[in-house]
Amino acid sequence: MIRILTNTGEIARPWAKKHLQKVLKPGMKACVLAMSDFADVHDQKTWERDYGAGGIWKRAYEEPLRSFGIRDVTWISPYRESRDEIVKAIDEADLLILPGGAPDLFMKKIRRFGLKNVIRQKDLIWGISAGAMVQLGDYHITPDDDYDTFSWQTGLGILDFDLECHFTGSPHQREYMSRAMAEKGLETWALYEEGGLLIRDGEITVMGQVEHHKAADVCAGV
Repeated sequence: MIRILTNTGEIARPWAKKHLQKVLKPGMKACVLAMSDFADVHDQKTWERDYGAGGIWKRAYEEPLRSFGIRDVTWISPYRESRDEIVKAIDEADLLILPGGAPDLFMKKIRRFGLKNVIRQKDLIWGISAGAMVQLGDYHITPDDDYDTFSWQTGLGILDFDLECHFTGSPHQREYMSRAMAEKGLETWALYEEGGLLIRDGEITVMGQVEHHKAADVCAGV
């Protein structure tokens, strides 16, 4: 199985493309499970604003995919498609894309539609930010402009480490990343904006700028 974890959709840049061109092939059929938004998206009309024709996220994901020769992209809305239609689209896709947004709200929709096992069975998944986080078992949320407090959340259980997305190396992020490692003992990958992971059958390839931290180092004060 192949898992791609990034902060951004800009995978046509050299830091990512030189690795991903090995797994993203021309003619692939992609499916975007576009149900990861914050509460300001609450119906089909507001969904179309972001993901419909001319929507910012539609362009942000489809343009990089075209650089790999992937032009067949299906967009799934939780306000338009039925569960059966969603499952069919996921099953028929070569590449499942889990977009960025709110990971906790994303997981609520995944559970509501009963998609956990369907997603876990896909051979090729690309997760962006929130879409990367929900692939984990337990993952932490560092307080930021969107979340007031630190919390632990439960994801899909595909991967058994933790992530710090949109990492800048700030003391604030390092504080909460260290707290998370001390509490759960999970190794943690901190992804800078142009950084990501390519995981093929358990083997991890670092793309771009990434830091790797082990909980044992935190406990030892390293």
